[in-house]
Amino acid sequence: LLDLFLYDYDVVVSNPPYLGSAKMGDELKKFVKDNYKGSRDLYTAFIERNGEFAQKEGYVSMITMETFMYLYSYRGLRPKLLSEMNFVDVAHLENRDEGYMNVCYTMRKSEQENHVQSRFNRLVNTDDKISGLREITEANRAGDEHDEVYVVDQNSFKEIGRTPFVYWFGQHILSLFAEFPRLDEVSDVLRGLDTGNDDRFVRKWWEVSESDKEKWFYYMKSGSENFYQDTLRNRVLWANDGQEIKNFDGSIIPNEEYYFIEGISYRKFGRF
Repeated sequence: LLDLFLYDYDVVVSNPPYLGSAKMGDELKKFVKDNYKGSRDLYTAFIERNGEFAQKEGYVSMITMETFMYLYSYRGLRPKLLSEMNFVDVAHLENRDEGYMNVCYTMRKSEQENHVQSRFNRLVNTDDKISGLREITEANRAGDEHDEVYVVDQNSFKEIGRTPFVYWFGQHILSLFAEFPRLDEVSDVLRGLDTGNDDRFVRKWWEVSESDKEKWFYYMKSGSENFYQDTLRNRVLWANDGQEIKNFDGSIIPNEEYYFIEGISYRKFGRF
């Protein structure tokens, strides 16, 4: 085993061990944290380590969980992988809430200027993974297009905050992140008022009588299912500068200096 660790290789193939940092012993935990960006789990440390085993232009093939592709915990690992390794072929088998070892991939250790486009084969919506992958592979070998094959420049992920591997956006959408400024580059992006009890402090505009309108102010709570524009329907109890809400233990009142200033409201939601 020690002899194996002394050399570089043309090809490294691995199904790595899995161990969350919370279950690591103190010595192992410290070693992984001091030496690897992917310190949250042993499997992500092995992704980096296998890259070290591969010689220049060598290949690494692995099957792992997909969590390193998206989770906040691996925001430091992803840029490192994108810079040092070129994801050549990826088979994304399942979403993380449905499977365990759910993505397999081949990476090439190369300089960024030598990176080729990455091919992501998406099977998360396919029940029969074997036949689905066979169908995609045959299409790839024949040079035919397939709805579940996404060919992208992996460097496009770097243009998105925390570099999630959102390959299914497609190259056209991914290119827009580099072409246009981010919202936080042209405006302040802030959290709004959370009353802590909407049943008590929020009403529809038609529920507020004329005599009480000076106490209830229009309130853009958040977005809705509407794609483009939402109707302003809510009012919030903000009499005496919101004193009753401020005295309520469950309320959250951030960025109050921005209240009553024109802006855009949207829901905080999404699913990769």
